Order: sequence, then structure tokens, then C-alpha cells
Amino acid sequence: MTQDLFSIEAEQAVLASLLVDPDAVDRIGSLAATDFYQEPHRLIFSAILAQAAASKAFDVVTVHDALAARNEADRAGGMAYIGDIANGGFWAGNAARYAETIRDKSMQRRIRAAAAQVHDEVTRHDRTTAEKLDFAQAAFAQLSDSNGAETAPQGMHDALFRHLALIERRAEGRETGLSTGFADIDRRLSGGMRAGQLILIAARPAMGKTALALQIAANCAHAGTASLFCSQEMQEADLMDRLLAIGGRVPLDRLVTGQLTEDDWARVTMVTGELHKAPLFLDEQPALTLQAVRNKARQVRRKAGSLGLLVVDYLQLMAGEGINRNSEIEQISRGLKELAKEMKMPIIALSQLNRSLEARPNKRPMLSDLRDSGAIEQDADIVMSVYRDEAYNPDSPHRGSAEIGMLKVRQGQSGGFVPLAFRGEFTRFQDFAGTWAATAEKPEKRRRSMMGDD
Repeated sequence: MTQDLFSIEAEQAVLASLLVDPDAVDRIGSLAATDFYQEPHRLIFSAILAQAAASKAFDVVTVHDALAARNEADRAGGMAYIGDIANGGFWAGNAARYAETIRDKSMQRRIRAAAAQVHDEVTRHDRTTAEKLDFAQAAFAQLSDSNGAETAPQGMHDALFRHLALIERRAEGRETGLSTGFADIDRRLSGGMRAGQLILIAARPAMGKTALALQIAANCAHAGTASLFCSQEMQEADLMDRLLAIGGRVPLDRLVTGQLTEDDWARVTMVTGELHKAPLFLDEQPALTLQAVRNKARQVRRKAGSLGLLVVDYLQLMAGEGINRNSEIEQISRGLKELAKEMKMPIIALSQLNRSLEARPNKRPMLSDLRDSGAIEQDADIVMSVYRDEAYNPDSPHRGSAEIGMLKVRQGQSGGFVPLAFRGEFTRFQDFAGTWAATAEKPEKRRRSMMGDD
């Protein structure tokens, strides 16, 4: 192994710093024994950490004794080698820099090892090209995940200074959330969707949750935010029909059959021009794993230069690993929340509701109706539901409308609902004018969004 993949001097310097200055343990961050190249150094470092965790001294003598108690003293070089390290003339004040060098060398070795594993995998004849690509992406994604910047606990002085500045930017309109394209929903979300949030849109089938999520993604893309919509249930052609129907106000059935009028073609041409410029990405792969979602998000971020919104339709169709489906869903929802924080963007995950709600006289969704796992409710920052009364009552006075239930809003007001107009022939939602009318239109112009406003 070439010298650039390890630094014996840096490893000795960190150990010396710890042996002569106990406070240096607070300056080496998340350095691990496995980051050390030489076995004696791994053993000595492990003994030091064990002593520190037990609030015991860790100098040359006590560390040697701890190693001897584990029958590891000779493998670590004995008392003489530990003493030589401590007397090596290294400055403990540089412990953080020494530790960073060790971490960097360790990552370089892991990259080389991952590359060797990928090479072995891709030369196998019993793997498809797609399987080889998935293996390669997963191998290097794991390295990327483990190489994130370490954060330190923050005191109130610095935290308050930053947060008051944030509040000022909010007051000046310079720090807003990502708009859904629906003004009334944005107000209930305290300005829109925020980076790191996991947002659930839950409903029974045929309520319009896919249409709403697709419309939000299109609105964000039209406003310049790169958005990725992962559909595990619908094909690309189905999604494109929906986008053209929503944006062009062209009846969906005429798009599906191709029986378009001259006016329909004009509207399709108009919305095609707008969609062409929008950074909206579609994916139709079924049975997605968390790793596959992460890979696709990174692919879009590399291609578009950024990624501001990810939509997964829908959560229960994802593939997971667990002893039962509940544990799989728990793993998936936790993983999506972690991905939202990691990539600093909101993630919208669609979710089915339990069929049992349809046995109730009042079929409006509740949090307890979330299907498969209570972990979904726990992990989500926001849970919205979609309810259209006419789906159960064809003669409902609320035909042409939908209730977007605010079942959970972690940083806002939970409860109640936002009314939206729903144009079923276009599978299109619109901000409500304020009355329960099937032909509700907005009386005033707000900032135009491609899919939300008239």
C-alpha cells in the first residue's frame, strides 16, 4: 500500500497528544480505532477511549496496564513503544489537525477498497448490468454517507444570534419556505415546505393524493426548484397525461384517447412549452429501496446542479428489510426523514390510509388511520390528508371541492383543513375562493404558479 494512504506520524501524534493531554480527547471529534492503519495504534487508541469512557486516567502506565489486562500489550508494542510515542515531541494543540489527517487517509483506503469490490462485482458474469450499477452506486453512496461533516453542540449565545438573524430575514421576506403553489396551504405551513421536512400526503384510493403531489412538484419546478417525482404505481405516459391535463386544463379522458379538439391542442402546446423549461424529473421504477431513492436523488442533483424537492408515490410500495411489514415501513419512513435532513430539502411521501375508516359514518381521515406503522406519524413533520366528500356521496353539496386536512404540523397549527377546489376532469386542484361551489374560481390574482392558479 502506498504511503499516501496512511500516515504513521499522524497516528503517533494523535496518540501522543492523548497520552500527555487528557483534554485532547475533546478535540479529535469522531475519530475511530478503525481509522488507524497500524494495529498497535488501533489497540492503543481503543484502550485510551475505554479509559476515558470509564473516567479513568490514560497515561503511558495506565494505558499499558489496560492493554495488559486484555492480553494486548505485546501486540501494541509494550511499555517501551507507548513511552516512545508519548515522548515523540508532538504538540497536543494540533490534535484536531492530526485527527483530520488520519480520517482523510482512512477514507482514501476505504475508497480504494470499495473500488476493488466494485471491480470484482462488475467482472462477474452472473450479474446484469443494472445489478452491477446498483452495487457500484450503493458502495460509493455508503462512503459518502459516512463522510459527512461533524457538528458540535452549540451554546445559547451563538444559537440565539443566528436565530434572531433568521427571524429578521423571515420578517423581510428573505427567508421563506418552498411554496406548494397553493397560498392557503402555504399559510398553514408557516410559509411553505422547509428543508429537512418529511411531509406525508395520506388518503384512501381515488381521492387525488397523486394529483395533488404531482401538482405541487410541478409548481415548484415552474418556480425554478428542481423536483423529482418517483412514481412506483404509474408509468411515465400516465404522469405526462396528468401534467398536461392539470397545466393545460385539458380533459384527461381526451388526452388518454387522443380525441383532442383544436382548442385542446392549443392548450397542450401552451403547457408543453412551460413544462419543457421546468426542472421536473420523473421516475417510474417500481418497488424502490431507500438506497435506490437516494441514488436517484443524487443523480438528479448532479444533472440539475441542485435538488429542492423529492416526491415518493407511494410509501407502502417501497421495498424494505425487516421481520414484518410494520418494521419495514418504520425503516423506510425513518430513512426518508434522514435523507431529507441529509440533502437539506423537503421530501413528500404519499401514504395509504386504513380501509377501516370507510366503516365510520364520518370518513374524514385521522392520524390513527395511517396504514402499517405508527412510525410514519412519528417521523413525519407534516401530515396532510385529502378528502373529497363526493367520492362517498355523489349528491354532496361539496362537489368540486376537497378538504386538505392538517392532521399534524410540527412547526405550526395542527387540526382543521384547507379547502381547495377540485376539477375532476383535469385532476386539478385550485385555491378556493371561499365558498363551497363546484365551479369555484379565484377572484383575485396571486403569484402565478403553473399548476395552481387560474
